[in-house]
Amino acid sequence: MGFYDDLKSKFDIWNRMNDFEKDTVRDIVSANPGQAFVLKEAKEEAERWSKSVSYAFTAELTPEQADATAKASRNDGPADALRHCCWSALLSSQLAYNDAMRVVMSHEFGPSEGSLASQMDVHNNSVGLRIGAANKRPGGASPTGLAKNDGDIKEAVMNAFLHGQLVVLSKDKSKLEPSRSLLQGR
Repeated sequence: MGFYDDLKSKFDIWNRMNDFEKDTVRDIVSANPGQAFVLKEAKEEAERWSKSVSYAFTAELTPEQADATAKASRNDGPADALRHCCWSALLSSQLAYNDAMRVVMSHEFGPSEGSLASQMDVHNNSVGLRIGAANKRPGGASPTGLAKNDGDIKEAVMNAFLHGQLVVLSKDKSKLEPSRSLLQGR
């Protein structure tokens, strides 16, 4: 990716943010510019990890079926629950708890506020915030991005998921239900 494409992708991310998110990011980054790296890296790492998890148990499927199944998992399903929980855990392991909470909760303000999907995200974010606080990186944020303890955090997130502490939308999208399996919703 060239400089122009990289810069354009950053503006695209900024333009997709709601006003609450923009205010929160401005506050956090203006207080400590190094936190911009933490915000960026946590988002990208949570997305990478949840995308890889979304392909779990798809080996028996055709590539097209695997892609459709993985995409569905990332849309209000198991991988989406894991992404939200991981993202908030990574943030709260490196930022002040209140800053991490502001970031993940401001993301839920907007047109979908109060919907079942938003309620799912808020619940999973709150579990992630607790996991991150319990795995706080000694000395605060790393100047080079994420903490070295992200493996411990991902393991804690997966354990929370497998023990039903996270929630996903039911297959018919009519209610929230505790997470049970990466195959949930198929």
